[in-house]
Amino acid sequence: MGFCDTLVKLFIISAVVTSITTGINLPSLIGSGDVGDVISPHSSRHCDGDWIENYGWCYLVLEHHYPYQEECILDCQRNGGEIASIHSDAENSFILSLLGKQAWLGAARDRDAGHTVYRWIDGSTWEYDHWRRGHPNRGGNCAYIDDTNEFWYDIDCEYTGGSGFDCVCKK
Repeated sequence: MGFCDTLVKLFIISAVVTSITTGINLPSLIGSGDVGDVISPHSSRHCDGDWIENYGWCYLVLEHHYPYQEECILDCQRNGGEIASIHSDAENSFILSLLGKQAWLGAARDRDAGHTVYRWIDGSTWEYDHWRRGHPNRGGNCAYIDDTNEFWYDIDCEYTGGSGFDCVCKK
């Protein structure tokens, strides 16, 4: 590895750390061009219509009061995305900032692994969670995020206790 390669790697690491600690999205820190495409393949130019860009991903809130998680999943796919998975405190906070009520998460209980093991429906790695103390508690096979306290709760995949949940899509 030459000096220039080392310098580029240090620049990328510095940009990532700065992005994480300041909340400034990575493409803004590094400018436009090929480097941005390498670091953040989901740049804001891919967000169209009502989709909102954050940290290189696009998000869409569907406020249809979904009683079933499956309906949310299908509507996200119809809109070109997937039901949202969450991978950090920053992403959890961002999604909460978009919500006006509770929303389905793209989480499903892994029935082969036990009652408290969940997976992301989009296939991404489960490396973060923000469960309310005592959850998951065998309350159901799906999950939602509560906009009033930032925590996640397990629940049946059919919510009949009220007006349903909003839906957050991600691409």
